[in-house]
Amino acid sequence: MYGLRTENFSFTNRLTSLTDEPTYLVPYIIDGLIIGAILQKKLLKYIIFIFIPASFILIFTFSVAGFINALIVVIITLLIMVKIFKKKQNDIVYKFISFTILTLLTVSLIILVSDINYRTIFAPIIDRSDTLFDVNTSTRAHQMIMPLYWINESSILNFLFGHGPGSFYYLHLTKDGLYGAFQASSSNIITDFIYEYGTIGILIFFTMFFKLLRNCLQNLRNRYEIGALILFSHLLISSMYRTDFSTPRFWILFIIITLLMEIGGRYNEKYNKNLYFSSGSYL
Repeated sequence: MYGLRTENFSFTNRLTSLTDEPTYLVPYIIDGLIIGAILQKKLLKYIIFIFIPASFILIFTFSVAGFINALIVVIITLLIMVKIFKKKQNDIVYKFISFTILTLLTVSLIILVSDINYRTIFAPIIDRSDTLFDVNTSTRAHQMIMPLYWINESSILNFLFGHGPGSFYYLHLTKDGLYGAFQASSSNIITDFIYEYGTIGILIFFTMFFKLLRNCLQNLRNRYEIGALILFSHLLISSMYRTDFSTPRFWILFIIITLLMEIGGRYNEKYNKNLYFSSGSYL
């Protein structure tokens, strides 16, 4: 396992499934957790057949970015449910929050009372976290930050309009990476877009995204619209550490989000009321 500064650890590999590395796998796991929550109405079935298996795989990817991604998604979900709770009294909010807190407390208690050396278990995370944003030691940080300096090397036009679509791919011809050739992408949507389309391009892109985000925030009337907002938030977060914005996954999820908003709008018109939680469901 790369990135470790000590030999005292419990795991020598990380789960990657059919992907090249854990951070490729993690977004798909969280995709499944969110979409599964939208499709599966029964909380117990969701926990047993989706949440537990997916969480097990997620934990053993030992992906720092993936854990941060999952944590932010959980926080966003809790904030949405609290907002809904203010408008409609429903004990499901307490159930969800209680389940989350109980799970965290249980895991913490097991670690404290057992003889397990948490340092050896979480070495893949602890040993890599303090160098995660160091451009002198972290390849990912180097590829995210350095192109923002290089964009000003030519002229002000490059700063405004970038170097053109696909130009990031050719950086390896003129620039060296931290430990070898520079990669075809920075794995960060902001860096890639600024380098290729300039500041004007990234402003246009985020204007479109924030318009969609505003539409999601204004419509939280049923499970489909709530799921669209959570999935949209996850898509934006995962684009900060993966190159998924240049893959079919990004646009497939974008289409799913749009469809969920459309379905949610029609669902609300059909019942002609703000139905946050349908009978017998948890979202």
